[in-house]
Amino acid sequence: MAAQLQFEDLQSMVQALGPEEALGNLKVTELRDCCRRFGLKHQGAKLDLLGRLGEHLMASEAQKAAAVKEVPAAKAVAAKEAPAAKAQGKKRGRPASKPAAGKAAKVVEDSSDAAADDIPAVPTPVRNNQVSSPPALVAEEPKPSVQALTVVFTAATANPAIPVEKLAVATRAEGSAWTAKMLLTLKVPELQHYCVGLGMPAKGSKLELVDSILSRLHALWSEAAPAAPEAAPAPEPGPAAAAERADTPEPVVEVASAPEPTGAPAPEPGPAPAAAERAD
Repeated sequence: MAAQLQFEDLQSMVQALGPEEALGNLKVTELRDCCRRFGLKHQGAKLDLLGRLGEHLMASEAQKAAAVKEVPAAKAVAAKEAPAAKAQGKKRGRPASKPAAGKAAKVVEDSSDAAADDIPAVPTPVRNNQVSSPPALVAEEPKPSVQALTVVFTAATANPAIPVEKLAVATRAEGSAWTAKMLLTLKVPELQHYCVGLGMPAKGSKLELVDSILSRLHALWSEAAPAAPEAAPAPEPGPAAAAERADTPEPVVEVASAPEPTGAPAPEPGPAPAAAERAD
């Protein structure tokens, strides 16, 4: 319980009863706690702890008593020195401490006024009644993917044997079979180069790229094929041709005439055998 007492309470007990009588009933752990609380070394035997605590408490009391004695002495010295300083100031024709303090206050006031003049005036914020509209959201353009950029770069750096601008002309006379075999011998970057040059997406496997290129070449071949010539109209006959047709005799066509009838009448046909039998 004594270990939980405040410093002033323990100090009063030690001053009244002495260290051994006031702290002798405490346990070693309680004495160590008290030493630890007061910033003292808390190691050693019980007698060492008692002596250390008692010395600290007695020394604190002595310091307190000395401080109490010094305060009245200092006040007495100050009271003696004040009239002497006042009389010395009057002899020299200077006011006492108050005018000096007033001068210092005036200097401080002047310096504060000068500092206030140097501070720029803070402008009063103007309240704007217009409601600021939020900034319009700008739609970001979709960025191409890294894979698409890689395909385009690879296709652009490829260098096939036949330039892309001459591919349709060079393969039109060879036909689809030869063109397909030629495309299959190329590498994928070269096929992608042709697709990019022909305006098609360079995506898919090697066979898909070949099919896309062939389809595009067929369309280009059809556009470049010459149209069939139309039959020219027959020229109208001139005057010489008309005169020649007039001089040429028309061919005579013979028509076989029917035999003329003779004077004897033709025999009538006899009755049928069945009709003759019925008559009999």
